[in-house]
This record gives sequence, C-alpha cells and structure tokens, in this order.
Amino acid sequence: MNIIIIDRQRADQIAPLMADFRVALCAFRGIETQPDLGAAHEELKEYLDRGYPVFAAEDHGQFIGFVVCRIDEPCLWVESLFVRSEYRRQGVASMLFHKAEELAEAMGEDTVFNFVHQNNEGIIRFL
Repeated sequence: MNIIIIDRQRADQIAPLMADFRVALCAFRGIETQPDLGAAHEELKEYLDRGYPVFAAEDHGQFIGFVVCRIDEPCLWVESLFVRSEYRRQGVASMLFHKAEELAEAMGEDTVFNFVHQNNEGIIRFL
C-alpha cells in the first residue's frame, strides 16, 4: 500500500471516493443520496486550487482512501478523511492521518484539528 500526494492529474481517480464520502456524511444526517461525481470533481478541484494537501492510499493500483488537509496558519485541519468500507480497520486511516501529523510537525505544530459529525461514531473511535 502506498500513500501518495494527489495533484490535478490524479484528481479524477479519487473523485469517486470523494463522492462516496459525501454520501456517507449525508447518511449521518439521515439523508439518503447517490454519489455525485460532478460535485466531487468540483470539490476536489477547489481543494487543490486552494493549495490544500490531498493524500490518497493506493493498493494494487486502486485508490482506497484519502485525507484532505487544510492549513490555516498556525493550525492544520483534517478537512476530510475517508476509507472505503472494505478497507477499514486495516490501518489505512492511520497511515493517512499520519500524513496530516507530519505536515503539522513540519509547520512546528503538534496538534491536528478535526471537526467531526456527532453521529460519526467510527471516526470518533478512531480519533
């Protein structure tokens, strides 16, 4: 498994994960929806345009998770963290989150900030 930085050339490859992430977030609010690949492309493009570091986990040529980091000096926020359900509890999120921690450390900080939906028990346990 590899963790790679996402640039515009690879953005299309993780847009489906971003779309699945948004479906999962809606479910926390009791809203059923379908993945919107167009909106995911736009969201990812906006992150990259703003200079947000985006990392993805790749396993055997397939992207299985991602983390978006937002830098608001002096703070680093994990804007979003997502791993495909079949790869959860295998250390993928830990590897991705470690990238955020490395960025914070490079900024001279020792804290990574997160905003978590109150119904997202999985990420609450993870953090």
